[in-house]
Amino acid sequence: ISARTTNKFIVNSMYSLAQLYEKLGNYTSAVTYYDELLAYYKDDPLGPKAQWRIGICYFNLKEYDSAVLELSDPLIKNLSTSEQHEVNYFLANAFVRLKEYKNALSIYEEILQNDLTPDFKEKVLYSQAWVNFQLGNYEKSFDIFDGINKNYDDSLAVNALFWSGEAKRYLGDTKTANEIFKIFVEKYPSSILASRAQFSMGTIYYTTDNSGDAEKSLLNASVSND
Repeated sequence: ISARTTNKFIVNSMYSLAQLYEKLGNYTSAVTYYDELLAYYKDDPLGPKAQWRIGICYFNLKEYDSAVLELSDPLIKNLSTSEQHEVNYFLANAFVRLKEYKNALSIYEEILQNDLTPDFKEKVLYSQAWVNFQLGNYEKSFDIFDGINKNYDDSLAVNALFWSGEAKRYLGDTKTANEIFKIFVEKYPSSILASRAQFSMGTIYYTTDNSGDAEKSLLNASVSND
């Protein structure tokens, strides 16, 4: 970069240095070089990518208002379709961190109208379900979490099983919720959510005057580091 007058790959150099800072977790320095690239070479093919990465850096810095601003920049429209989906996913996640759930939900729903890879679709569905849960749309949340658990086989699907139980518990369907939590604890006893499942079972037993089972489940939950 210091050989600016003779370097034929100055834009690539700036972008690469910014990438290195980003990989090192030095997001502030990464933003500095992405910004410099945009200041002088905005029309370069790497310009839209730099704009995208600035938004991600601000997201990682937990400066979510800035992340929303950067990820909403018109330059993003010059990215490929799949890259725009990724940008919109992080944009929605930034809205979630700001507790602007309706904005996030609208973006997730827009993303899901496109042809997505199975793994990416699962991530978006999970986020959509979780936001619906936060908004009190427990029936909708359950349907999505349940679909993830039945159609996928990974750690996200495991978490979806737990949250489907929570959605049923908040709906007042304690019988179904308890059945889900029992299945969860039996199948995934080493999961970090197992103790929470035990706690939820304990609260259900407690509210239904089943003190013996409530005590057992709550004691199991109490040994957690959570």
